Amino acid sequence: MRLRDPLDLTVRRIDDSELYLRDCARLAELFFANDVSSRGPESYDAWAEHSDPERIAQADINVLNKTFRAMIMKLSEWEDLYTEETPPWLAALDQDWDLVTTPPEVWEEADIPGKIKTAIGAIIEARPEGVAQATKLLHMKRRHLVPVVDYVKRAVHGQLSDTAAKPRRGAQATVIIEHLRAEGRRLRPQLEAIQGHLAVAEIPVHRSLARILDVLLWTSEDPGWKAIGEMLVRYREEDTANYG
Repeated sequence: MRLRDPLDLTVRRIDDSELYLRDCARLAELFFANDVSSRGPESYDAWAEHSDPERIAQADINVLNKTFRAMIMKLSEWEDLYTEETPPWLAALDQDWDLVTTPPEVWEEADIPGKIKTAIGAIIEARPEGVAQATKLLHMKRRHLVPVVDYVKRAVHGQLSDTAAKPRRGAQATVIIEHLRAEGRRLRPQLEAIQGHLAVAEIPVHRSLARILDVLLWTSEDPGWKAIGEMLVRYREEDTANYG
């Protein structure tokens, strides 16, 4: 469904402060139509829709570097992931699990946070890159479940140290992801409305609720997209003042 009225979101941060996101449907539409991570058939988001969800290949890492600013400098350090068998930590993440829609009893009984933490740990333990790169790879393979923890950590005032021991970083990332799940569930009707809006946009896109949420939070911290969001709000206020 195409949204005609602006849709604003109030996101609760980990420290109980609030982040007010304005004109979210239009901002998400602009992002997915224009950002290098989502624009075109060779983008990260397009690749995530069609890559093998059970295998990791060098092509996946190339896409992370080319269109998702992953800054993975030594591709050779990721070669141990290019196996014929599904890595056990990836196999443990059911493709049907969803950050927002998976019922609480399934989330708890399956220990989904623990499995995500294990997957993050397996990726970062053997290489110098950190949680951001790990979640970018995991989102590519489980795009409905794992959000990208990059600027998002700043948006929700999460703690994620670049110098802490790697197990500690995995635990910190899990706290942020669990918070995003809680907020995603609380805001589910609005996120689903944005998802429906995107599906019938001028350039239709189909994105998971996890991706929509992390993009909206990311744009609140990225300087370029933050300026675009402020411009949208300014235009909206001017239209209201001029035309009522």
